[in-house]
Amino acid sequence: MFLPKKTAKSKVTAAKLNERVSELHGLIREADRKAGVLTGAVLGGLGFVGAKVGTGPLEPRIPLGLAALALVVALVWLLLTVYPRGANIRLGTAGDTDEASGASDDVARLRKQVDELTRIACAKFRCLRVTIACMTAAIILTGVSIVLSVVI
Repeated sequence: MFLPKKTAKSKVTAAKLNERVSELHGLIREADRKAGVLTGAVLGGLGFVGAKVGTGPLEPRIPLGLAALALVVALVWLLLTVYPRGANIRLGTAGDTDEASGASDDVARLRKQVDELTRIACAKFRCLRVTIACMTAAIILTGVSIVLSVVI
């Protein structure tokens, strides 16, 4: 979790939580950038596999068809990566004051925001890992197809 650790000497303040919110927004932007790059790679791979799957003997086309399926699954996971998760994420930060009246409300709101942003960031990176696994399977299957086309 991305919450600051609570120790006897340190108190979780709105300023520390604001830093965490900023870090989490940066992680989410990073995941979205990676998803954009991977989308280009997946679409390029689909173009290559799609052009080759209809030509040649049957044996090499079977792994190419499976590679195309793996790339389509990767594309679906990429769409899940950029799909926004969570509701009511308010942008902005709380003030740096620790006055008793509003500080506890700000801290509670920021804690909730950090928890929600943490879930979103974790989900995005989980989707990216599945996408990369699907792309790896597609690359291996394409290699198998190339070997089969040379042998046959």
